[in-house]
Amino acid sequence: TMDVDISSGVIKFSVDMVKPTISSVSVNDDLLVETDCGPDNFVVTVDFSETMDTGMDPTIVFDPVLTGTLTSRTGAWTDSDTYTLTCDVAEVNAIALNVDIDISGANDAAGNTMAADTTSGEDKFSVEIDKPTISSLNVTDNLLTEADVGGDDFVVTIGFSKPMNIGLEPTITFDPELTGTLMNRNGTWTATTTYTVTCDVLDNNITAPDADI
Repeated sequence: TMDVDISSGVIKFSVDMVKPTISSVSVNDDLLVETDCGPDNFVVTVDFSETMDTGMDPTIVFDPVLTGTLTSRTGAWTDSDTYTLTCDVAEVNAIALNVDIDISGANDAAGNTMAADTTSGEDKFSVEIDKPTISSLNVTDNLLTEADVGGDDFVVTIGFSKPMNIGLEPTITFDPELTGTLMNRNGTWTATTTYTVTCDVLDNNITAPDADI
């Protein structure tokens, strides 16, 4: 009968059946607006609970998908348990509130596959890339004659589709320019969605049918 051998089988194998989990999901900007548009301007960072198989990328999905807004998506492991996804932000109109980030498909160093995670990245950011448009454009007089000559006798009123930055004035031009007819042009915001240009009307003996603004 052999003696009991307590050395030959020492540290012959290990057991690791623990699935990796996500420690945190973060973004570099939680509200994407028009000024955020550009290459590599949105980054998602995913931290895992343990050392991962960096030869396999996780699958990262946005809900809603935002395929037209977040483009040129590039993923990379920045260390053994941190993965980043970098995206271009396209300048297209998009409104999406409380976007979720769902993550799946990553393996730890032992080969255990994570359970799909739809909660760690819940409501991580919003998108409000919504260019304003002109909702109305009116003039006080659609035919200027000698009877209209005088100070502040012609007013252009522009209505915008959403509240505007009233610290910034729009550029208003006429075609033809009418520089000798519409003088002393003064623009002002009368409301957050309304801008007016007031002009003196000068008689310089011209005709200009169908002038554009």
